[in-house]
Amino acid sequence: MTICPACSPEHSNKSLDPLCNGERIWTTFLFTSFGILLGGWIIIFIYEVLSELCVKLQNIRSHGTKENTRLKQMNLPHGDDAADYDCNWLQEIKSWDNNIISGQTKMGKTFVTIIFLCSIASLILYCLDTQKNTYMESCTIFRKSISMQIDLGLNAVFLVYFILRFAVAKSKRRFWFSLYSIVDIFTISPSFLAFYLNRTWMGFRFLRALPLMSIPNILQYMGVIERPRKIRIAQLASKFIALLLTASGFVHLVENSGDFFCDYCNAQELDAFNAVYFMIITMTTADKATACLIIANKECQDASSDDSANIMRVISLKNFNQRIRIILQLLQYHNKLNVASIPGWNMESDEVICIAELKLGLIGMSCIVTGFATMTQAWSWRDLYHRGAGMKLYLEELPPSFYGKSFAESALVCFKLGVMLLAIEKERKDEHGNTRIAVDVVPCDDCIIIRGSRAFIVCMSSEDANRVKYYCSICYPIIDNLTELQLARMRVCFHARSTDWVQNEEMPIIDQPGDSEESEHAIVTIHDADVTRPLMTQQSERICTPCYQRSNTFLDEDMSSFDSTGMFYFTPSRNIQDAVLDVNSLREYHNIRHRSKTVQDGGVQCKHPLQFRDPIDSNVQYVEQGHTDEADLPFFLTTPFASGT
Repeated sequence: MTICPACSPEHSNKSLDPLCNGERIWTTFLFTSFGILLGGWIIIFIYEVLSELCVKLQNIRSHGTKENTRLKQMNLPHGDDAADYDCNWLQEIKSWDNNIISGQTKMGKTFVTIIFLCSIASLILYCLDTQKNTYMESCTIFRKSISMQIDLGLNAVFLVYFILRFAVAKSKRRFWFSLYSIVDIFTISPSFLAFYLNRTWMGFRFLRALPLMSIPNILQYMGVIERPRKIRIAQLASKFIALLLTASGFVHLVENSGDFFCDYCNAQELDAFNAVYFMIITMTTADKATACLIIANKECQDASSDDSANIMRVISLKNFNQRIRIILQLLQYHNKLNVASIPGWNMESDEVICIAELKLGLIGMSCIVTGFATMTQAWSWRDLYHRGAGMKLYLEELPPSFYGKSFAESALVCFKLGVMLLAIEKERKDEHGNTRIAVDVVPCDDCIIIRGSRAFIVCMSSEDANRVKYYCSICYPIIDNLTELQLARMRVCFHARSTDWVQNEEMPIIDQPGDSEESEHAIVTIHDADVTRPLMTQQSERICTPCYQRSNTFLDEDMSSFDSTGMFYFTPSRNIQDAVLDVNSLREYHNIRHRSKTVQDGGVQCKHPLQFRDPIDSNVQYVEQGHTDEADLPFFLTTPFASGT
């Protein structure tokens, strides 16, 4: 049984305006709202039941006699026209109503935003009324109260919005008990009742904080937030604020009204802002602690004294309250025997954690399970394990950049591309001369990648496997420090498409008569599909020793002078005096012209004419003005040079 405090009549009327003469009618406001809520649902239910009965009766009548059917068909056009007219009229009203409240059109977004601003204004007005007037019920003439007039105007707007939503709702009964409908019923009806009775009651006006949950929708209409992450954050924040303000309003109502069964003697004077503060404190603090933790000092000089001090703390806590749960940490395991003899120590709820036992347990577990200590210290192994478990096996055809490479070289290139080369699939001839597909899981040292070979690649996704498929040694000569963006942008390049040609006829460069045994080396044409054997074992034409010596001299040069593609040669810097061409030098080369010269000499015995092109532009000649020996120097002006092009 509840014990009510004794209080004077003046204290019992703390929440009531003295102008009301001690008469409380807050139950009128409350039961009016509940009556509208329940009565409206009953009316809707009866209407839907009658509508179903009318439809069933109409279906029964439609199965009447043929005469009735014939008469009905004769009178049907006029009735159908009237019914169609009524139906079209109702559909147009519903369509217009839906456009206003849906928020999908510009007019609907504007109307929804206005309703939201009215809800904010009503909530602010409620906070001002609680700050200005501490009475939960006050007797005020409507004409003299600006607050009541503004509140009535705002609730009139809410009533119009409620009617529009009710007209569009498909399920009337479900709409009647929706959240925003309950808010409207418990806030609109007290406002009109206050206008009739000239009396106000704070009541459930704090429910106007619940429409704050529609802030994300308003922000989306205004284009402030668009990303899903920001929308979810806004929804979470708006729901928390709405719940906080609503709970604060309920606390304000209960604390300031007092208990009716105690004659309102325990009523308090609490404004809305203090109610919000107390609610925040209540939500962010805990009522009771779950357990009491006593932590040991691992860096102490004397472990026994530290354990003794912690055991004394346990004894003090158990003397204060034996039901409290204690989690104790000790340094030495033999001190656990002293804890078990403490009065009030519960072996089921209380726990002792010994550092020495924990270390010995980890060491023993490492002895039983190899690698346990490593796994517990470096938790990155779990990510590596999941990454390895997510690998898949792909079969991709190797691009021309791999042709002629050994398996080890190809595996190194694949490793630098972020994938693992597991095996090679290629055609191989058996002892009978039949061509078969063979898979080399552990290829030999002489395994060379040929045209048509396919690789078994282990990687995370098909995008990673495409790195090997689209790899080009010309576009990516250095692949040691490729970024993720560069790896993701690998596509089929021009070089990969241009290497698909096959030369059908070998064209010798120089054919010198003589014994072929004197020729030691040869220049051959290599086909993409025939690179399984070393270069010098290929059947080829022999060339002369001077040609080999010339190519040997070229190969002995510093290859670092070439760029990554091997197509452009870099010349080192030289003095300006060595690069100046004077008149005497021009006399030695006065026969040089900017033209192609074809050499066809029988002594060389070339099958094809040799063409040479002079690299110096003959249109540009350096002439020193003022010398008399310039007269015999031939001087030419071509048409492009003279015209300025």
